[in-house]
Amino acid sequence: MPMQLYLYNYESADNIEEVLSWRPTEKQWWITGFNPDYVGNVDVSKEILVGCVDFTGHEDMYKALKTNTLIQDTIKDYAVFDDINLVVWLCWHERNLLK
Repeated sequence: MPMQLYLYNYESADNIEEVLSWRPTEKQWWITGFNPDYVGNVDVSKEILVGCVDFTGHEDMYKALKTNTLIQDTIKDYAVFDDINLVVWLCWHERNLLK
């Protein structure tokens, strides 16, 4: 499925550094990224990952993910569901996982 991946170092609203921007043209089974400029110099508490999955042609998978995400208070606020285009945007941050 078409996927996108973006990683940022977030210091403040005025100080956001792009670490990785990956929007492959081929369909993906799993998406991942790597920026060698940041090896050994990572503060996970300041990183924000934004991912996008296009579920076109997989409406059942889209609906299942939406249904199961929206009932989970710990993650529902970090997902945006586009019901017209069957696209999901997800935002991960260390604080999401610690709730």
